[in-house]
Amino acid sequence: MEIELYKKYHSLRKVSKLTGIPISTLWYRLSKKGIINKKNIVNALNENDELLKGLYTGLWAGDGSRYYDGGFISKIHLNKKDKKLIEFIIIIIKRLFQKKVKLYLDGKNDNRASIKIHSKFIYDFPEKYLAFSRKKSKSVRLKIKPSSLFLDGFFLGLTLSDGYLKERFIFTTISEHLSNQMIELLSNKGFSPKKYVQNRKKFGWNDLHFIRLRKKESLELKQYLDKIIRSLGMNYSIDSLKRYKE
Repeated sequence: MEIELYKKYHSLRKVSKLTGIPISTLWYRLSKKGIINKKNIVNALNENDELLKGLYTGLWAGDGSRYYDGGFISKIHLNKKDKKLIEFIIIIIKRLFQKKVKLYLDGKNDNRASIKIHSKFIYDFPEKYLAFSRKKSKSVRLKIKPSSLFLDGFFLGLTLSDGYLKERFIFTTISEHLSNQMIELLSNKGFSPKKYVQNRKKFGWNDLHFIRLRKKESLELKQYLDKIIRSLGMNYSIDSLKRYKE
């Protein structure tokens, strides 16, 4: 029955809800039977899932880049020490796009690394949801009003990329538009965010926008994000994915 349902909905989440079978079990069964596309060329979404789409978009909005070099290349920039987060993102990309990717070390003498993706479809994907100029970090923002599930994924992706959530939630960005959207996201979920702007123009840098929550609300947010991760059928927590630097 799960084969027929997957062919109809193209969503492991939907099939899981209808059958009660865990997403990880469905993935294994459908992959083994060849139902899920194993080709490395991406022409369409593998899972048309709003939460997964929002999650990848948030990750790319925070830590992504793209360029053309004989082919269309997208990157998610990371620290090579963030092993659990790297593992998590590779799984998300595989589930959403059925694309095999791996980690590349960007610096010989430091910890810079990136997940590198060769695909025009994935290169173009963020444009459906985000507006940005060539100076992506300063200009990036949501350009549409997506579904609540997409926003949950988007918020998780931003937290994993540009957020800090050990005892207190802190989100930093040089995009004023994105900082205002983060305030709106948090406010709509019942939180009371505060915004601070660090003026760095005198140093020739872009201003840095800080969004913060009180400790009590930060704990509530951590529990909310853990719930989102569990709804993906994945055995991670926000604390296991974030490596907090002391």
